[in-house]
Amino acid sequence: PHSGGRSLSSRPPSASLEAWREIRTQILVRARWRCQACAPPTPRLEVHHVAKSTQGGTDFDRNQLIALRRDCHARTAAPFRQGRLVITPLGDGCFGCEVRRGDNKWSVQRRN
Repeated sequence: PHSGGRSLSSRPPSASLEAWREIRTQILVRARWRCQACAPPTPRLEVHHVAKSTQGGTDFDRNQLIALRRDCHARTAAPFRQGRLVITPLGDGCFGCEVRRGDNKWSVQRRN
């Protein structure tokens, strides 16, 4: 079977539930329990994979994992015409986050 141009068997392995809980906790602690896109502290954070498994991302690459509030997490998949949250890994657990708007991903504008 194929997904996104990659064979499912060539995807990186996923973390076990126990390992994922530990990784998730490490990401949330690193973020100081704050959304890394908009900054308010909240006990309800989700961990977002910046690079999906179909793009070569893994559960184990902490520089590709970011803590986000549910609303911010949802904006990472929003249509560009509604304003998509685009996250750029900068290394060492730091990320650039910006909302981009446009008719499609080729005509996006950065929000000032």
